[in-house]
Amino acid sequence: MARALSCGERLDGEIRFVRGHEGELVFTIAFADGRIASIARQGNAGESGVGALTETICLVFNHVKWIHPPSGAEFKDAWE
Repeated sequence: MARALSCGERLDGEIRFVRGHEGELVFTIAFADGRIASIARQGNAGESGVGALTETICLVFNHVKWIHPPSGAEFKDAWE
């Protein structure tokens, strides 16, 4: 991801939200013509490598589709 940020790479992808041990798909965000705007790291793994280390990644994109599989609802939007 850091390379994509530093090189301004164009990205297409999906973010899927699941629930429960069975991995029930409850929501999907599909995007196209996107780029990573920033990456922020939080936490400290320490010398032992144990601890909470997280990253917040900000995406910008021109095309997005929100999908709610349980209801079959979809919505698309685009910015040119």
